[in-house]
Amino acid sequence: MATEGLDSEEAMFDDDIANLKKRAKRLRADIKTHCSTIASAFAPEDFPAELVDIISQQQAHTQESLWRIGAGVTAFKVQDPDPRAVNGGSVLGIRFEIMRNGRFIQIYVVLLNRPYGKDGQEDHVTKAYLRVHRHTIPNCIPLGGLAARYLPPPTVTDAIGDDDGPAKRKTQNLSLFVKELRQRLVAYHNRLGAVADMRRAAGLVDADEKRRNRRKRRRTEGESEAADDSTGSDEEDESDDGDDDGGAPRIIEFSSKDAEAKQIEVNWSNGDLCRIVLDDDGEIEKCVMFGANGQRDAAAAREFQQRVTRVDRLQDAIRRKRGLEPA
Repeated sequence: MATEGLDSEEAMFDDDIANLKKRAKRLRADIKTHCSTIASAFAPEDFPAELVDIISQQQAHTQESLWRIGAGVTAFKVQDPDPRAVNGGSVLGIRFEIMRNGRFIQIYVVLLNRPYGKDGQEDHVTKAYLRVHRHTIPNCIPLGGLAARYLPPPTVTDAIGDDDGPAKRKTQNLSLFVKELRQRLVAYHNRLGAVADMRRAAGLVDADEKRRNRRKRRRTEGESEAADDSTGSDEEDESDDGDDDGGAPRIIEFSSKDAEAKQIEVNWSNGDLCRIVLDDDGEIEKCVMFGANGQRDAAAAREFQQRVTRVDRLQDAIRRKRGLEPA
């Protein structure tokens, strides 16, 4: 009896296994049918060729934008076409991409070559040394000083300062060179952006545009440049810089006084003047304020420096100075 019970259970299990195998086979066939149907319905050849090109271009643009956002510094290789170029014309390029307010505002390039390791020198050591070949960095950025610090030539010096001491060759650090150069470029554009934002907030950009349009209109109407610079036009321009119906004085000029945008001058319509000195990182080092009579206002300058320490907070601080609001 026990044997017959086991045989019946085995037969039942065998039937279940056979049924499951049939079901699995049927499901696999259904999946293949569905996949082939979907693939045929959305075949790539059905898409217009122009649409495929547009999609490919958009994907490439998106990938490039993501890379540029994530990596503000990229390296690339170029070939110098000059037949007399050093190192066979091989040039290493470093590209710096500066962003502000979600936009790429400027691209700078530094080209490096390897001119060392010739005329019987130690080629295996000196041929790896880099030198700045060409660049598009602004003159206000001390590229030469950074290169001298981080990319020195392969000169040999005495470690202890005398001729009998052991020789030590200067080493280069390309990573630190790129890092500090990018920091200076970003800080430079942040200072320029702060000045531009402040001019826009003070209404100076619109005022300049109005003056340009007015002078352009005069020229189109046949008036000469002398008439444009006449007393009447000057008085009209100066009227834009005055107080508004006896109200609070407003900012009539906000500008940087040097190429590095480290020295900023603010002028109010009542004659007050403020001069600000920034460091490389945008921190405010000094602040001097003068009243309409030309005398220094130390109390106002001290209060200003206590309220603001960075250039990116300059706009709110100047607005609150003595309760003066820009136009």
